[in-house]
Formats: sequence, structure tokens, C-alpha cells
Amino acid sequence: MRLGLKLFLGFFLILGLAAFFVMRVFVNEVKPGVRQAMESTLVDAANVLAEIASSELVAGTLADGSFARNVASAQQRDPKARVWRFRKN
Repeated sequence: MRLGLKLFLGFFLILGLAAFFVMRVFVNEVKPGVRQAMESTLVDAANVLAEIASSELVAGTLADGSFARNVASAQQRDPKARVWRFRKN
């Protein structure tokens, strides 16, 4: 094998390894931020739902009140949304 070809292949091997390690560090740094953003959204949604349901819970009408009807109708909806290439039903 000629020297030029060996240098060429060696360069791309080192470049590939460097790219692999950079991407690995990048993913490990980004993943906690994404999880934190998702958790923050879920906490906000849970607090909004709790606030909406609290008056009916105190009144004892949670199981058959307007909140239960609204949750049931929300479950029947078809949002026709795509989340990461997957259809959300």
C-alpha cells in the first residue's frame, strides 16, 4: 500500500474517532436539558389539571362532573398530530 493512501486512511480514521467522541460528549450534555424541559412541561400540565379539578374534588362531584365529561371527550378526540414521525392518536 502506498504511503499517501496510508496517510489518507489514517487521517480519516482519526477524524472519525474524534467525531465519535465529540458527538458522544454532546449527546451526554444535551440529554439532561431535554429531560428537564420535558419534565417542566409535564409539571405545568399537571398543575393546571389539578387546579381545574380541585373545585369539583372539594364538592365531591369529580367522578360525574364537568371535569370528568371534559376528560372523556378529550380522550375521544383525534388530534391528527405527528410526533417524531409517529401519528399521535
